[in-house]
Amino acid sequence: MLACLGRKGVGKFGNFSKNPNKRQYAYILTSAGLEEKTRITLAFLKRKQAEFEAIKNEIETLKADLIPTKTVRNTDG
Repeated sequence: MLACLGRKGVGKFGNFSKNPNKRQYAYILTSAGLEEKTRITLAFLKRKQAEFEAIKNEIETLKADLIPTKTVRNTDG
């Protein structure tokens, strides 16, 4: 999840610990900037949750298809 957020530009996680100049990562986030980042993050999380639900439903459907159905035997001969 953090990797996805990083790819979307919501956070920088990879090179921070290796970079000797940590100050370049610091910035002032205005209230408008914070609102925008919050909006973007919430939209991202909603999309990911919808993807998760769709995949979960597809897995359940596939599992149901794998369960063999009982066949009724004709005992009349």
